[in-house]
Amino acid sequence: MLKDAVRARRRGLKPNGDIARPAPGTDEREGNLRAETEWLLLVAQAYANSDVVRATTTETAQEKEAVPTP
Repeated sequence: MLKDAVRARRRGLKPNGDIARPAPGTDEREGNLRAETEWLLLVAQAYANSDVVRATTTETAQEKEAVPTP
């Protein structure tokens, strides 16, 4: 899914507003609370375990600390 988004962005395409495809091994999410919950848990785990997210969050926090408050 992320590869598709990067490719689309490089081609200059804009998001079409469709919901993301279900992750492999999960049910269709539309109208299915259990499947949506499973999807959100997968997303949360991916963010929690991402070195990129961790580095970006740390960098952003450091930048905010460096800016003087008026």
